[in-house]
Amino acid sequence: TSIDVPEGATIIPSYAFNGCSNLEIIDFTSTEGTKLSIGEAAFQDCSNLMFGEEGNGELIISERFVSIGNYAFANCAKIKKVVIPNAVTSIGLGAFNSCTAITELSIPFVGKTETSANHEAVLGYIFGYELVSKDGEGHSSGWDEYAINKKPTNIPGETWQFTWLKRGIADYYYYFIPETLKKVTV
Repeated sequence: TSIDVPEGATIIPSYAFNGCSNLEIIDFTSTEGTKLSIGEAAFQDCSNLMFGEEGNGELIISERFVSIGNYAFANCAKIKKVVIPNAVTSIGLGAFNSCTAITELSIPFVGKTETSANHEAVLGYIFGYELVSKDGEGHSSGWDEYAINKKPTNIPGETWQFTWLKRGIADYYYYFIPETLKKVTV
């Protein structure tokens, strides 16, 4: 099963194709039509989804697109290459969470937006994260067993740790960067 995005569409709604395991091919390369946003979890859990005209696993997004929602492509395990143009001004949290086959990524900026700061301004943001917070006395909101710079054992793939301090609370962000990712172009 495949779909084409109509020229007059302005959004692929949140959860529009979520869990459509029979959806196999969608092509985002067309530059014809209005500016378009991809909603939250629009293609999440589309386990058989391949991209490109021939279903080669290359998610190449045209200049027509302006934003990608949170978890838009989460668990799309057949994505191998992602190319996002400069026209895209925001990429949501975990947009590519659990996309375990990605080997190559080309993005217009690192993080959520070009001007993002703190935990939203790192590469791992678009892959998702787990958060552990500790107050000034060392009490944790979760994951007590994980020390700084230690990879949690239940997180697949490589992780990267980033610390952000605010009002005496230390937040540790463990990002889910896939082990398969070998090349990133910004």
